[in-house]
Amino acid sequence: MNATIGMVIAFDSYLYMNDIQVRNAAEMGVMITNCTAKISNSTIEKNNWGISATRGSSLEIQNSTITGNNIGMVITISECIIRYCNILGNKDFGILTVNSTVDARYNYWGSMFGPSYLFKFRGDLIWVFCDIKHFPWLLFPAN
Repeated sequence: MNATIGMVIAFDSYLYMNDIQVRNAAEMGVMITNCTAKISNSTIEKNNWGISATRGSSLEIQNSTITGNNIGMVITISECIIRYCNILGNKDFGILTVNSTVDARYNYWGSMFGPSYLFKFRGDLIWVFCDIKHFPWLLFPAN
């Protein structure tokens, strides 16, 4: 896929996505706005932003890989749960959050020492302007 945005989910919809692959979008791989979405068993890679969740959305991601993006996920919604995912190899940040409550426990961050905060000494960076739970994390990649 070589598009500006790979996939848009919007406006009071509920969408369950299983086993999708979104890659090489110039801006956002998956854009979620004003809706509820669940992503599982999927790969989001090599996009500018892997996943963007904004404006009153609710998002759950499980058993997926978010890798090789400039920013893995940009989360600016009230509720987001991310479980058993591999969040690694993203250039700038694994997760960038603003005004959100994010439960990102039980994920692999590219290092057995978990995510990094300021410098990439460990796994993918997380940039936090909200409540994000990321401990405990997985020591090895999720299956």
